[in-house]
Amino acid sequence: MQVINTCCGRRALEIEQVKNYFRDNDYQVIQEDFIINEDADVLILAACGFTQAAEDFGLNMLKSIEEKKKPGSRVIVGGCLPKINPDVTKGYNSFDPCSYEKLDEYMNFEKKINQIPRPNTIETTGLHSSFREHGLMGSIEKIVDSVGRKTRTENVKYVKAIHFMLSRNSPAFRIQCLQGCACNCSYCAIKLAIGKLTSRPIEEIITEIKVGIEKGYKRVFLEGDSLGGYGEDIGTNFGSLLEEVIKVIENTDVKISIPDISPKYLHVCYRQIIRLAEMRKLFNFYIPIQSGSQIILDSMKRRYDIEKVKGLIHEIKKSCPSLLIGTSIIVGFPGETMEDLEKTIQVCRDIKFDYIYCHSFSERKGTAAANLPDKIPDIEILRRSRLFKKALKGYTTYITIAEDTRGNKTCQG
Repeated sequence: MQVINTCCGRRALEIEQVKNYFRDNDYQVIQEDFIINEDADVLILAACGFTQAAEDFGLNMLKSIEEKKKPGSRVIVGGCLPKINPDVTKGYNSFDPCSYEKLDEYMNFEKKINQIPRPNTIETTGLHSSFREHGLMGSIEKIVDSVGRKTRTENVKYVKAIHFMLSRNSPAFRIQCLQGCACNCSYCAIKLAIGKLTSRPIEEIITEIKVGIEKGYKRVFLEGDSLGGYGEDIGTNFGSLLEEVIKVIENTDVKISIPDISPKYLHVCYRQIIRLAEMRKLFNFYIPIQSGSQIILDSMKRRYDIEKVKGLIHEIKKSCPSLLIGTSIIVGFPGETMEDLEKTIQVCRDIKFDYIYCHSFSERKGTAAANLPDKIPDIEILRRSRLFKKALKGYTTYITIAEDTRGNKTCQG
């Protein structure tokens, strides 16, 4: 069987569990992600529904599967897309992040999906072209030379940013701290697929970290769709979890990544994040601010004061200037003015993020934002995205622009 995964990294451990489910039921699992194996008896497409471009990419992959699979092969569609837009996967057996047990109905295996432990590692399936060309380990000099930035310091920081983004698929011990979402952002349909917040007990997570340390892992990723909201449902918070994490790793050479904290929750954990940074125990911190305009943030239902968040991020950066800090921005949200965009640019300049994911607003069925007035045309969103990137030149090390126009063009640099 083959899993073709077009989902984000948040589904990675779940997809690994699905692979192990088939392995434990005597199937051979083919490793390639995007090269469709025409001999596979079962093909599972894990499809994203976060944006229209992501949906289109998944559907194009589904079309390719249908064209290349051998007669009689079974095709199952998973990921968030079947829940977000069930019409486009109609006619296929499907499952979503809240219904993996449907695989038991489709496959009728002796060993059931809930008998398969969720793993703590993911398989690597490929590397960025520059790393394939030069080699990931021991060839940083060649990569730096190929980048062509103005100074060696800029080159090295650029490579560090690329290296971190690629590290999502490199050896690390990953712990899924929760499932579901604690937020209610007006533009996001993912919450429709992943359900309400369900946090794991702190003791369970700490035990798992200790297992990773005993196995020799030096890097630990804390994972979760709504990581900052950890504990809301069980009477605790993410700061309390980090306090216990610090106790476990402070006398080791283990470092952790905090790959996604909503600014809404930064106030409950920034002190622990600063301590981790000062201890040189934090190798990445990602906080998606989405906009620098308070008016737009309120329309997005993001529920935080951007000036207060900016101040807290400055405190974190001051504690550890070498720490990689990333963010996401949504350009073209309904009602966004050029003044709103300028505010976003200025906030990003002030903070000087090391890497930024710039997303074009993408209307998603079933979300509050889909019903907002003052929609911005695709071509204007594309223009603003490029303007945003140009305006951040010299302030940010690396920006990826996902141009979610109907052309689905993506440019990086």
